Amino acid sequence: MTHTNSPYSHVALIFNIDEEPWVYEAVKPVVRKIKLSDYIREIEAENKKRKKLMKLWIKKPKVKINTTTMLKYLNDQLGRKYSIGSYITGDPQDKIHCGELTARALIAGKIKVHGNPCKKTPQGIMNLSRPYYRKARMI
Repeated sequence: MTHTNSPYSHVALIFNIDEEPWVYEAVKPVVRKIKLSDYIREIEAENKKRKKLMKLWIKKPKVKINTTTMLKYLNDQLGRKYSIGSYITGDPQDKIHCGELTARALIAGKIKVHGNPCKKTPQGIMNLSRPYYRKARMI
């Protein structure tokens, strides 16, 4: 929010794997995969500490997406260090931020992502996903 001037502070992807929803995200310190139920518990715990509550929005695909190639990309990124350096410079780096991880996963799934994936913000991801995903709803 500070660096991107966006109402959204984070973006991640959720996939059902063996009938269990998993979240893939780039967050300090590294890209990780976490069960959605554990992710929600983490947000609830953070909300108890914060003055401003975090809200969780979800968008479901409305078109067929190549999740196999998206998941391959994301699994290859697990453990990669987090940094907003590529957002600031516009150049790919060893480290990655949430918007770039999501944009590159969408590209792997054959979704058109115009512009530089390094410069994608959570708001930018919300905007570019409109043709492919249903309207966001809060959970």
